[in-house]
Amino acid sequence: MLTLEQAAAFLPAAFLLTLAPGPDILMTVSLGLARGRQAAVGFGLGCVTGCVTHTLLTAFGVGALMLASPRAFFVLKCAGAVYLLWLAWKLLAPGRQAAADKPPPEDRFYARGILSSSLNPKVIIFYCAFFPQFVRPGHPAPPQ
Repeated sequence: MLTLEQAAAFLPAAFLLTLAPGPDILMTVSLGLARGRQAAVGFGLGCVTGCVTHTLLTAFGVGALMLASPRAFFVLKCAGAVYLLWLAWKLLAPGRQAAADKPPPEDRFYARGILSSSLNPKVIIFYCAFFPQFVRPGHPAPPQ
């Protein structure tokens, strides 16, 4: 269990990171404006699921690998850039306007949220920087 001191250190930092507009927040807002509340909520829930995935990956040390290996982190950044370029291409490609007018099924927004959050290097850095502070060294299991 987190101590009051640990929670007091973690929550403001997490709050400020959440307020900093990154690709996930900008995409959620733009989907809400363009496609409505359901699309934005679906995408937002996908982003939250992506954050849970980051938590698990960080707990198992995969996030630390991203920070320790510049090559692995570069691959992650490239994958995120390719995903953003793919979204831009789908939106701007000639002849795609008619398809863009038809909203995809709601579960696609959720899946896109997971993908967007999973490829966001800012989230990985946050989890790798803060998660280790809340694990007690020498303790067989992390606090729950």
